[in-house]
Amino acid sequence: MSRVRSSGVGVLTLFALFLAMTTALFAQSDTAAISGFAKDATGATVPNANVTIKNEATGLERKATTNESGYYIVPNLPPGFYTVRVHHGFFETPDVPQALREARRFGLAMDVDTATFFIGRETLVPAEKSELGSWRNRLYRALASAALSPARFYHLPTNRVVELGTQIAI
Repeated sequence: MSRVRSSGVGVLTLFALFLAMTTALFAQSDTAAISGFAKDATGATVPNANVTIKNEATGLERKATTNESGYYIVPNLPPGFYTVRVHHGFFETPDVPQALREARRFGLAMDVDTATFFIGRETLVPAEKSELGSWRNRLYRALASAALSPARFYHLPTNRVVELGTQIAI
């Protein structure tokens, strides 16, 4: 049984290698099942979370929803390498440093406190002669200025971020 952790309403991708065959009574089968509990950062189970399981070799995706106990099962999968994604909620709040710390359990040895994070960004600037109407220019600039910075959105330490980008004239 695999355990899947979902941080808050975020999405956490876990990789699992499932090459086991299931056995039902005295018969053998060529399929496997992936099951587990979706849990948030506090360890509480997450009911009604959407679970997507993708076979990395074939691209085949299967979907399930956790029950009221946070449990899910996807049966009849061919053995292979799968990505398991759990998503719950409307607004995601990804915390990249926390996800990397949790990934240590799976063999990813990364010191988050000394890592440098590179972010790509586009900035809207007014053009000398815009093809858009003036109200669209104001609207796009207002929307862009209200957006969170990528560093804040992903909870990255500001002293460890290198921001690369371009300016787009509208």
